[in-house]
Amino acid sequence: EIDVLRFRSAKAFFIEKLALLHQEDRAVILRHLTYYSVRAASAGDSEYMEESWQLYQVGLEHDIISHRKRMTDLNFTNIVINGSRLAYFDEVDRIIGKYASHLDEELRSNAIALSKAYMYFFQKAYDRVIDELQTVHYVNVAYAIRGRSLLLRTYFEVAKTQDGYPQELHSHIEAFERYMKRNKRLSQSKRKEYLDFVSITRALTRKIEGVSVQPADLEAIRDRINGTDKL
Repeated sequence: EIDVLRFRSAKAFFIEKLALLHQEDRAVILRHLTYYSVRAASAGDSEYMEESWQLYQVGLEHDIISHRKRMTDLNFTNIVINGSRLAYFDEVDRIIGKYASHLDEELRSNAIALSKAYMYFFQKAYDRVIDELQTVHYVNVAYAIRGRSLLLRTYFEVAKTQDGYPQELHSHIEAFERYMKRNKRLSQSKRKEYLDFVSITRALTRKIEGVSVQPADLEAIRDRINGTDKL
């Protein structure tokens, strides 16, 4: 269970004592606090999005996340997603420009493209999302899942608002489902989470297209949504 008062007390104490902590201790504590706030946000407490953002800013300001001008692609992308969800687009764009050079050279272009794709998604610039994702190489499972799921979400959003990409939407639903069923590197719970996402998207797509959906099916969709972490 998420304890707001304890979390905020720990966060305030960490920031207050930051100057007294060694770099490794700073990194460990920040990682745990950030994980806690992201988990709370995923559980439906949206105010924790702002808490995560504040922690990321502390990490950047004090060179904890980007120690000695080195930053992991996961941290880079997570910061961009967090800020984009909050619609802090100017600051997100500044972070991309400032910290891109701190990424490992082999992953840099991928991390930048995927991060920009997320920023454009929350700006509802869907054509630009698709353009960026076309340049992402799925070098590992994380990029494959994030890239494929974001592309599917993008086609779905386009299909909701205008006549376009109907075949692409259906193709990506089927392709993503096949990929997740074949993937043996994910835990059963994580695979189920993404397969639920596919099922929800398929059902909502049928509704958009005017296909009759039974009340019992809609109730099942609601149950799956409630049991699925935010992507």
